[in-house]
Amino acid sequence: MTAFLTVLAVLGWTLLALLVLAVLAFALPAWVLVDWRGGAWTLRARVLCVTVRLYPRPARKKREKTKKKRTEPAGPAAEKPPEAQQAAKEKAAPAGKKQKNKKRRLPLGKIADSLRTAGGFMRRVLRFVRVSDIELTLPVHDEDAALTAIRYGRVQASLGALTGVLRNLVRLDFKHVNIFADFDGVCENQASFSCKIGAPPAIIAIAAVWAYMRLTEAKVL
Repeated sequence: MTAFLTVLAVLGWTLLALLVLAVLAFALPAWVLVDWRGGAWTLRARVLCVTVRLYPRPARKKREKTKKKRTEPAGPAAEKPPEAQQAAKEKAAPAGKKQKNKKRRLPLGKIADSLRTAGGFMRRVLRFVRVSDIELTLPVHDEDAALTAIRYGRVQASLGALTGVLRNLVRLDFKHVNIFADFDGVCENQASFSCKIGAPPAIIAIAAVWAYMRLTEAKVL
């Protein structure tokens, strides 16, 4: 009888702990801090006063043996002759230029179309999500002035459509937006984006999984 009561007590405390965790998951306010600068994304999660970096993850400490192997000078057989080194540099230079010229543009239209597929359940879930302190600086540049002007108009139209779709799903609060035509192509490094996404942790998890699935289906990610 005593063992049976002990099992019931353990089960009761376990259920109570799960209930408390469930309540916290749907009631505790949490924030995801998004920042994009210099082509690199940074994601941080904040719950109450605790902030944790989600992406990029901190690099693991390398073992001393690995460091020693990398610092050891290569033998004579591993060294390339000067002619081979020069040829490798010449081959690498055009490839780098091609990659620089072929920049991947964000398909804003596809993102908007994917978000429009939100059903009734997801729309009710996303109403708990608030995106605040939105800051966007986006210079628009193309090969020449005429193409830059055309692309600038398209970017403005695409962002307007995407903002309209998002306003039907989540609450948006813009802090600063600056989209301009960079005819000289000298303001590329000024591109940046940041915002705070607030919702209970469970809502953020559901919304993140749904958004990842939709954007993957649209071949955006």
